[in-house]
Amino acid sequence: MLKPRPNCKERHFFHLTNKKWAKEIILKPKTMEQLHLPNRCDDEPDFPKICVAPTVPGCLVALPASCWYSMIYVYRTAEPVRSVKPWDVVDADVTGERWIVEDCDFIQVGKICAKQLKEIRGRVRKDAGYYFPGMINSTYTQRKARKIIEKYIEFP
Repeated sequence: MLKPRPNCKERHFFHLTNKKWAKEIILKPKTMEQLHLPNRCDDEPDFPKICVAPTVPGCLVALPASCWYSMIYVYRTAEPVRSVKPWDVVDADVTGERWIVEDCDFIQVGKICAKQLKEIRGRVRKDAGYYFPGMINSTYTQRKARKIIEKYIEFP
């Protein structure tokens, strides 16, 4: 399988999960089939990768709705890394999604509790109209939601 080469300068990226992993972890690229993720575009290339974004709000608006009901653990790359710019991903310009294609060290930098997520969902619905993370029909709505979330979530 052809693996794309990183095509941007080094920087830190975030990755969110509902799983309680160790404070420091090495993530390995996986295919969508290995991850069993419901929120991927049909045309998205299915080669091993770690999906990341440069901001926590960008990660949040990319998550499926089912992730918004329990604790979310926030991980950041331990060191700045290079990444691949996605293609055939409808919302990549909104989320800032990038792909890491090599094993990568991550450290936990925070958590977002279910109560905070409920408050954010309520604020987004009030200020942006109908919106439910992960069930997005419009990148316009997703962009509005990300801007609202940026007011409530701050990580280094």
